[in-house]
Amino acid sequence: MSAPTKRTEKSPNWHIFWPVYAGAIILMSLGCVAGDQNAHVGEIGVCGTSTEQWTEGRGQAGFLGFYHAVNAYDLTTDSAYYEFDPFIMEGSFGAYYVSHWDNGAPARIVEVSTSDPDVIAIDAVYESSFDVEAIGPGAAEIRVETDAGVADRIELIVTDVASVEFDHCCSSSSRAYYLTNSEIEIPVTYVDSYGETPIGFGRFPFRISDESNLTWLDNVADPTDIHLQSGPRATDVTLTPTVAGNSLTLELIAPSDVDGISTHWEPDPYASGLWFVGGVLHRDGEPVCAGKYPMRVETLTPSVCSLVSPSNALRDRMRIAADETVLVEERALGTCELLVQLLDDNGRVVLERETEKRF
Repeated sequence: MSAPTKRTEKSPNWHIFWPVYAGAIILMSLGCVAGDQNAHVGEIGVCGTSTEQWTEGRGQAGFLGFYHAVNAYDLTTDSAYYEFDPFIMEGSFGAYYVSHWDNGAPARIVEVSTSDPDVIAIDAVYESSFDVEAIGPGAAEIRVETDAGVADRIELIVTDVASVEFDHCCSSSSRAYYLTNSEIEIPVTYVDSYGETPIGFGRFPFRISDESNLTWLDNVADPTDIHLQSGPRATDVTLTPTVAGNSLTLELIAPSDVDGISTHWEPDPYASGLWFVGGVLHRDGEPVCAGKYPMRVETLTPSVCSLVSPSNALRDRMRIAADETVLVEERALGTCELLVQLLDDNGRVVLERETEKRF
């Protein structure tokens, strides 16, 4: 799947804006790992919101910065923003965040307006972000005014969708395993007739071969992934684009069909003494794109290591989605031992594995 070209220079806003809007996403969702069971998380790819990076564009007056999410697979290289993509696909919605360009502080929005409501309509306005609806083809200027009396504009362009590029997050094959009764995310890139890559959510240019056992979650505001809900039956379901693009087959299996868990430890690149730990499910040696199925992680050595919750509280046990990782904090020298468990719909343990790391 293609990704926008990275900037050659880091934004002056980087150290302020990125942690505010995207740090939590990257830190707590590096899961659904693909590939070699012995490889590390950072080397073998990730799924869902973990592939989400941010674009940056400067307003026409130079006062405000504008940002939106895109899929980006290589999280191990330069972490500068991607170039702002002004294209949005017709019939979809887009979410944009705003900061003050000089210091990167989130802007407090007072008003957002459009130069052409027949092209771009303002759908919702929040404290530091706004949503738009792409009504029809063309270009429109979006004007944002803040409580500091600063106003700026950025142009958005509504375009068509000629093709889609999407792949299983845990396999390079056109078929992959997924769990029944689970929320599933599939990374997607849309391409228009001119080769541009418009963003947008709320539009679904795909056919589902069995809608009784796989449904599109149309209420998820995610421009980088397709969100689906699998049903209770273990069967194959195929997604076929209504425009140009490859088809994907999802082989739905029950949790009881999972026969392995491989675990992966990756150090936090921004803080010493912290580790991301992910559990990858397998069947017959092949990874399972597990989605939001419930898993539980417990430290067996709380004097050596603890689990860090999203609120930064230290815990001995946490329940997470199967496509996420848990953040582990070193507390003392020794061997950190964790118990990783896959749960069924009723919270019963289906499969478990112990993993350890010597500090």
